[in-house]
Amino acid sequence: MHDLTGTDALRHAVAPQNPYRVAADFLADLQVVEASLHSHHAGALTGPRLKPLMRAVQVFGFHLATVDLRQSSDKHEAVVSELLKVAKIEADYSALDESARRELLVRLLNDARPCAFTPPSYSEHAQSEIAIFETRS
Repeated sequence: MHDLTGTDALRHAVAPQNPYRVAADFLADLQVVEASLHSHHAGALTGPRLKPLMRAVQVFGFHLATVDLRQSSDKHEAVVSELLKVAKIEADYSALDESARRELLVRLLNDARPCAFTPPSYSEHAQSEIAIFETRS
């Protein structure tokens, strides 16, 4: 619930279910909620959160959702350094100055080849960070 409302639910009104397979199913349920609010003379409640959420689902579906990476920059730097070392792109990313890091990262972002490979064994931390980006809906 926190992801949708910004607050934690005190309890589950409905037992946790499987995630929606397609955005249209989610939108259909949001439309049921909207109709229910209107039929109970609570349509004013749809404006602040429900309408923007419905519009986002209509426009983007489940694509372009943000991923909130709440991790300190030094942890991200360690993962990037490990990925580049394993890929034999840069032996010591952490030793580069800011300008060299930026230049390297821009060059890699413009390259279609992936920097993360399987099955090399990455550290547990790197594996958990990579897993965030590999999550599929």
